[in-house]
Amino acid sequence: MSKRKNWMERGHQKLNTQSSATIKYVTLQANRERFGLNPGTPGGDLLDNEVIPKFTAFNDAFNAWKDKNSRNIVVTAELHDKEKDFTKVYRKLYSILKATPSVANDDLLNMSFPTRYEGNGTPSKVENEAPSYGLDTSVLCRIRVFFYKTGDKLHSAKPAGQRGAEIKYAILNEKPVNRNVLTLSKSKTRSPFLLEFALSDRGKIVYFTLRWENTRGEKGPWSPIFSVMVP
Repeated sequence: MSKRKNWMERGHQKLNTQSSATIKYVTLQANRERFGLNPGTPGGDLLDNEVIPKFTAFNDAFNAWKDKNSRNIVVTAELHDKEKDFTKVYRKLYSILKATPSVANDDLLNMSFPTRYEGNGTPSKVENEAPSYGLDTSVLCRIRVFFYKTGDKLHSAKPAGQRGAEIKYAILNEKPVNRNVLTLSKSKTRSPFLLEFALSDRGKIVYFTLRWENTRGEKGPWSPIFSVMVP
């Protein structure tokens, strides 16, 4: 996220992904207590009485709109209305959380929000160490690539000031000597990446590399090139 007032993701899909991450994280009981969002508090009442109900309405409308078989003018108008209602209270929630001392920058990043580095003249740093990674190949033709800060025992944390990670990958017959031949790429704010392949790709080798991207869009160094077989 860049230094701009409108930090909110644009587009129904991107906003739904961003806000889903926020709701999932902020509604964990341990986080509610740590952030002072218990029932009866101003933030807690905002969360329970406005944010969650309006997110649920927006999410339901989005899922209906996402189904191309049922999408029509009425469904689309309903999505626009529910999204507009939700974004008003979503901004309020971010303002409260950003002003809460117990909410760390890493918490804001885990909720897909800008950190406090944004807007106060102090830029987010460019991470000088590439992400560590883990792999899950338990599902046929799917590879999940987890990314996390090196040394993080829970394999879930991003370095402070980092919006997410970028992956470049490709199926190749031999290990590449440079990254230019890794022609496919994705960016993601939350781990893991999901790479999906055709049945005909089973047994082939995927080569990939990772790097961090900070909240200003600046990129860190690439990791070494790794490989995994398509399950």
